[in-house]
This record gives sequence, structure tokens and C-alpha cells, in this order.
Amino acid sequence: MATLAFLAAGGGFIWPHALQFSVTHAFPAVLVTVRYQGGEVLSYVPVRVVFGDEAIEFQNGRTDRNGSFAFVPDRAGSWKFSADDEMGHLGSCRIDVGADFFSSKPTAEKQPNRAGSDFLLRLLAGIGAILALTGLLLFLEKRRHKT
Repeated sequence: MATLAFLAAGGGFIWPHALQFSVTHAFPAVLVTVRYQGGEVLSYVPVRVVFGDEAIEFQNGRTDRNGSFAFVPDRAGSWKFSADDEMGHLGSCRIDVGADFFSSKPTAEKQPNRAGSDFLLRLLAGIGAILALTGLLLFLEKRRHKT
């Protein structure tokens, strides 16, 4: 009878605990950090990323020790991110990636071509080392003949 009262009070079914998701859009990646409700991160837990309602995963893996997981979306739309610590804590969140995410691509900065100047600098350093070594040998030879 006591067991029946326990089950009736909701003690017989273990409800999965909710998770908190923090999403950062930082082109070209989306970074998701997963935490328990108390704020502790979910380290090394399995995660899945699915685009829309597709049956095939876009990516799967595990969070790092800081509870973070990054993926690089290949198109705009709604992405589903889910995590499960395999101990009853599971959850998912929807991540909307807009077309403007892809237009924020950083432009590649042109670096000046320094290959020629690097070669010249190395050539001058080599000549300087040879002259210094020659001067040292001549000094030692002259000093040996004086004594």
C-alpha cells in the first residue's frame, strides 16, 4: 500500500532533468555550451546536430571538458541540437541560422609579399656571420704569432 501511494505521488517515474543551452553564432561556426540547471557544465556528453526534420544527422560527437560543442552549418535554416548525459539529463534546442550569418564572412586581408625581403635578410645575415668568423680567425692567428 505504501508503494502504491509512492507511485501515485509521482515517485515511481523519473522525469528527465532539463538542460540549459547557450548558443553563440561566430562565423563560420556555431558554438553551443550545455549546462545543468544548477550551472555545472556537461563535460564529454554525446550530442547530435540535425538540420530541420532530416533523419540523417549532420554531425554528432561529444562536448569538450567545458561543455561546449561547435559545428559549422552549411545552410541557413532551423537546426536541432540535442544532448544526453545518459543518466536522465537530456534536452534539445532549436538553433536558427539566418542567411545573414553567411554574409558576415570576414574578408581575407592581403598580406604583403615578403618572400624577397626575407631572402635578402637571410643572405645578409649569412654574409655577416662569415665575416665575423673570418675576423675572429684572423685575430686569433695574429695573436698566436705575437707570442
